[in-house]
Amino acid sequence: MDITSAYHSALSGVHKGLEGIDRSAAKLASAEQMSEHPSPARPLLDGTIYQRHVEANVAMLRTVDETIGFLIDEMA
Repeated sequence: MDITSAYHSALSGVHKGLEGIDRSAAKLASAEQMSEHPSPARPLLDGTIYQRHVEANVAMLRTVDETIGFLIDEMA
């Protein structure tokens, strides 16, 4: 996997994770959620899973950034 591909993959993962957090928050805030499921546990759990997804992809972005910095230093 090249650096550009890794960068775009991680950025896409962050975007999908944030969308998942938004969906979970909307479910948690909706009145119909309470009628379907009396417990908010599922949307809270989903939100936590998406949060971890975002954190993992941000870590990947940091690694890509560090790798690019290392390669630039080596080429200089």
